[in-house]
Amino acid sequence: MEDQNTSKSVGKLFTLDFIMILMLTIINSTTTQALNSNLPVFIRSLGAQNLAAGLVVTVYMVMAIGVRPIWGYLSDVKSRRSIVLIGTIVVALAVTGYSLVFTVPLILMLRALHGIGFSANTNTTATMAADVIPKHRLSEGIGYYGLANVVATAIGPPAGIYLVTYFGFHTLFEVLGIVSFLCIGAAYLIRYEKKLPPKPVDRPKAKFALYEKTALPISTILLFITLGTGALNSFIQLIAIDRGIEHYSVYFWIYAASLLVTRLFVGRICDKYGPAKVLYPALASLACAFVAFAFAHSLPMFLLAGVFYGLGFGSAQPMLNALMIKRCPPEKLGLGNSTFYIAMDAGQAIGASIAGAVSQFFGFTALYLFCELYVVTAIYLLTRYLKRQSDAPLGAAEQNSAPFERGLAE
Repeated sequence: MEDQNTSKSVGKLFTLDFIMILMLTIINSTTTQALNSNLPVFIRSLGAQNLAAGLVVTVYMVMAIGVRPIWGYLSDVKSRRSIVLIGTIVVALAVTGYSLVFTVPLILMLRALHGIGFSANTNTTATMAADVIPKHRLSEGIGYYGLANVVATAIGPPAGIYLVTYFGFHTLFEVLGIVSFLCIGAAYLIRYEKKLPPKPVDRPKAKFALYEKTALPISTILLFITLGTGALNSFIQLIAIDRGIEHYSVYFWIYAASLLVTRLFVGRICDKYGPAKVLYPALASLACAFVAFAFAHSLPMFLLAGVFYGLGFGSAQPMLNALMIKRCPPEKLGLGNSTFYIAMDAGQAIGASIAGAVSQFFGFTALYLFCELYVVTAIYLLTRYLKRQSDAPLGAAEQNSAPFERGLAE
């Protein structure tokens, strides 16, 4: 990657390539958010139960997890633009297919295909963004890239709910299918790889691997966090519908606003006080969110739960990612990030499946009180990790992330 970094060391941030990457990310993520929040409701409308609704998310995430290492390796040895084009086409075909099928088995097959394409896009666009952002504006550029996903969180679910409410599920799938095909044009316009100098002949070839061992402790903490978030994300609409909460689409705006607040300020707080001072309050906020969701039978309580959830997950996920980068060897950062996001996908998938079973037999209140166990486990693992690592030698971030140093020992 050094040859690519050299080429981006000077120049403006909002180049055509970066704008297209942001557009691609926003459109893909918006489509995914709109589908993920409405497909469980669609499954229920077909006469299926909560367990089947959970499987819709689980199948999608399992496929995404299974192919992440493959896409990560291919994006290091092949053209990243080609990988994104393939992923975008696969996603467009899968999304369009939802409008043509009306049985659970066929929907699950399309979800598997969708997960494969989604994995290709998310793995590769993040790396492409890092390629085209000038070195001296890297943090700023990655911040804008992260905000693209926040925008999708704010737009996708409410837009999906609006289309379903006024036009039906068939229209939702058709509109999202058309939007997905527009992404192909955005991916095609990303041409920065042609401007890069050739890679050095003596550069070591990337070796295929499934995971990076130095990333496993932090990834395990993230896994337990996302077991709970998977239970939330998959059933948030069903909770509101079952409890008779009206105008619940406002929740997605409140949640997105809370995420935005954390993205704007959490980095500065971490620089000043260290990651431990951010992560423990973040996990406490998640614990409050699960309690609030367990007993939320009115819109104000529902929105308060969304605030706790956004502040908690919005702070924890990027800070854990930073800690992982700090300890990961520089030559294995790509594999480390793959390990990290596999854990996040796995947590979402397993959490949704468990949530489907628990909610079907015990209800949503018992489900979200049960999710407190995930948070307690994450706090325990984080405490052990910080104590174990306080005197350990530094990895990749020793070169670039000194502000995290003080937080490990605190």
